[in-house]
Amino acid sequence: MKLNKKMVMISAAALMMVAPALTTSQNLTITVQAADVETESNQLQINITKSYVYNNKGTRTTYKGQSTLKYGSHVDYLGKISDYKGKNKYYIKDNKGYKKFASYKNIKGKAYFQIGKNAYVRVVNVGQVNGHPLYAKYMNVTVSPKNLPQKRGQYVYDSDNNIIKGVYFKPNQKLTIDGQKYVINGNHVNIIYRVKGTNHYVYRKDLKTRVNQRLEDLSGVTHIRFNSDTKIYTGNGELKTKTPNTSTRIDFNKGQSAEVDRLLYLWVPSENKAELFYRLKSSYIQTGSTYSSSDNAGFVKASDVDYDYGPQMVDPENTVSEAEADKAVATSADKSELQSLIDEKVEDSNLYKFSSLISQWNYAGALQNAKEVNDSKTATINVVKQAVWELKHAKSQLSGEKIKINNLGWIDNSTANEIVHIVGNSYPQSQKARYAISMVNHNTVLQLKQYAVNSNGSNSNHLISTKELDIKDYVTVTDPNPTEKAGYQSSLSEKNLASNATLKKYADLIDYNELTTNLVAKTDTPIYTNSYKNNYANVSKGNVKLTRTNQIIKKGNNIGYNVGPIVKVDGQYYAMVRGKQRYFYVRADAISRENFTKDAQYKTYSKMIAEAMKDNYRGNIKVTAKQNTVTYERNGYGELSTKTRPFKKGQSYNLTDAHVMKLNGEWYFIMGYPTYSGTTYLANTVELSRQD
Repeated sequence: MKLNKKMVMISAAALMMVAPALTTSQNLTITVQAADVETESNQLQINITKSYVYNNKGTRTTYKGQSTLKYGSHVDYLGKISDYKGKNKYYIKDNKGYKKFASYKNIKGKAYFQIGKNAYVRVVNVGQVNGHPLYAKYMNVTVSPKNLPQKRGQYVYDSDNNIIKGVYFKPNQKLTIDGQKYVINGNHVNIIYRVKGTNHYVYRKDLKTRVNQRLEDLSGVTHIRFNSDTKIYTGNGELKTKTPNTSTRIDFNKGQSAEVDRLLYLWVPSENKAELFYRLKSSYIQTGSTYSSSDNAGFVKASDVDYDYGPQMVDPENTVSEAEADKAVATSADKSELQSLIDEKVEDSNLYKFSSLISQWNYAGALQNAKEVNDSKTATINVVKQAVWELKHAKSQLSGEKIKINNLGWIDNSTANEIVHIVGNSYPQSQKARYAISMVNHNTVLQLKQYAVNSNGSNSNHLISTKELDIKDYVTVTDPNPTEKAGYQSSLSEKNLASNATLKKYADLIDYNELTTNLVAKTDTPIYTNSYKNNYANVSKGNVKLTRTNQIIKKGNNIGYNVGPIVKVDGQYYAMVRGKQRYFYVRADAISRENFTKDAQYKTYSKMIAEAMKDNYRGNIKVTAKQNTVTYERNGYGELSTKTRPFKKGQSYNLTDAHVMKLNGEWYFIMGYPTYSGTTYLANTVELSRQD
């Protein structure tokens, strides 16, 4: 299951205008490639702080009076460059992306480049050959034992740069890596490496081994680098900006890099011929009710660029003669495919609504452009074809779908976060409205809050409305009636609820509103533990073997907030209770509901909130300690931390969405629901007032 932490893969917008040297937070430098892969004077560039010089026996020696070579230094290379046959570990790429072999010598099992008479350097210490990055098919590396985020080791990531829960790389673990991706975390560009034969990735910074060579790029995006100052062209083969100084306008400087997604011929009217172009990978952003393409959108001549890295583009999508023929104005027949794509109404589908906001914008922008081209009386066949390609491509990048869950009776916090995420895609923030989506009431209610927006587009914090959304609109339930062992039943099965009245009674008992009601112990109630792991696979099928412990829940105390499902084991009914550290069970007949809103103290504390909220449309309340007291931190299971924080008399904090919570006989002020994490205030030790 993926954690909440989200880090965006490196995008066209982030790397489109990379300067001749881009330095990441791990000191990786991407430099400008040389014009030719082999020159009259071949050279190597050292990519390590200190590289020793060796003789043909692998013993340290000197080169031009030096025993070591510094980082960034250039030395002669006496090897040969030829076509790469795929057998060797190391290679380089020419300006069109073809692999080349830079010969090296194996000495005592290690690879060396020859730099002079009986003088060699280790291949692993070299970053470039003739200005071209040196690639390795794979590398053996060691996980760093330092700066561990968890005692068990370094985090393991998936291909989308999400932490994989419960999996770690152990300190000093040996790995073989065979590919890399660039990712953006905040303002930093980082590299993650794929572990060979897996979908596991490790951060460059989490390795003890320094990686001096490139591995094959796994992003699936082609990167080019400009070999001269370059202008951007439109799809009609004209310079993008028609201004008085167009002829001298430079859009990219020599050495800058860009991402591209197409290779095709365009007819260039000013030259009266077809030229080969790359299409720059670009995106749309929403501006009000319309969409604008990024400044770098357009085409650049293939002759102005060299291949850098990523998938190699060799064959153009069309021919010179096709490009010339497509300069004609499009007829209705030429636009028929475009019209069909427009008529699909993709924007009304889950595919669109549940996709990321960026994907939605790119599709909406492509659709807007398609409609403009379709309505145009002067659009050429070429422009129509480009609109078709762009709309198809934008649709292919949509990935929205309902979240697949096992059962509505088993929505854990990670699954709840996934649901909230796709609902957020369905309700994007705008200049007219702000939304807050959350799973509340122990993950049984999907809640949408709408807030007003100030005239300048900023947040007002003025709550307009709150409504409950239907969870079923956003999820697909894959296991509504689990297959169970003989003699076992649980409330996870819809069939069981329909056929077993007692099971249904207890299931209804634990279907409660935690803002008004507690589930409490009728008497001193023993706690039971399960011999099996309390995951969905076990509990749904009947792998539940309960043992009574010496622990009890005192009469009148809370059973817990995340309660359920109800299970029938050996003829007895039990409720499973989920906590942060453990799951346990109590007998279902030992649970009762307590409607604490009828209590006089609840009414007193609710009145305090109401008075602080009077004419307070922002909803902010100031909580002030009227004596020296403490506050508690509350987790997403409604559990209070054992550690407290001093809250001195006269000290104040801000509280939004204030509610009253009763836990084990004590009264508290909290933000939101009890199963929200946050600061918890002892109600009888504080005063409430309006927060201006």
